[in-house]
Amino acid sequence: HEELNKLNLEMKTEIEERKKCDQELRESEKKYRSLFENSPIGIATLDKERNILDFNDAMLEISGYTREDMGTIANTSEYYYNPEDKIRVSSELSKNGFVNEMEVRFKRKDGTPYDALLSMRPMEIEGQSLWHAMIQDISNRKRAEDELQKSRREWEGIFQAIGHPTLILDNHHRLIHANAATEKATGKPETDLIGKRCYEIFHNTDGPPE
Repeated sequence: HEELNKLNLEMKTEIEERKKCDQELRESEKKYRSLFENSPIGIATLDKERNILDFNDAMLEISGYTREDMGTIANTSEYYYNPEDKIRVSSELSKNGFVNEMEVRFKRKDGTPYDALLSMRPMEIEGQSLWHAMIQDISNRKRAEDELQKSRREWEGIFQAIGHPTLILDNHHRLIHANAATEKATGKPETDLIGKRCYEIFHNTDGPPE
């Protein structure tokens, strides 16, 4: 009778521990699913051939596709705007086994391109080898960077077009940029003038003229 009670107690303890583990697993899955669904970054789960198994709403918002659309375009290779990007990603995965914030260009449903940062990491679920992919749309950032570069080119064009020597100095009055007229007046390339003070450039003295 005592042995039977001991056996029943062990079975009860094992069942309770199993229930506790199952509950913790369900809670963990619930938390992961919440993060997956509510993330502002596009997240997808892919199989070894990079077919899309699951994805969150952010993926749809970024790409303009519907869930029905995603079901008809299973493989991620069809979402690349530039075939070269697909080759780069494959090469990186073969070399390192993962991709970390690689800049690629994907296409939206209407065919227009958008720039994104792609990260891919291997993972295993229930013995199945999968890929965890994250896509962050950086189109607005790229557009701002392009506009900034355009403004800089326009400013440089105006700066170089000024017909008389024009210098940009730092807080210590050392030259950091000069236009073409300065090079012409001094007979020296800008690289030879960088770091010098204006009186060194035009008066060849160690101090300002008195």
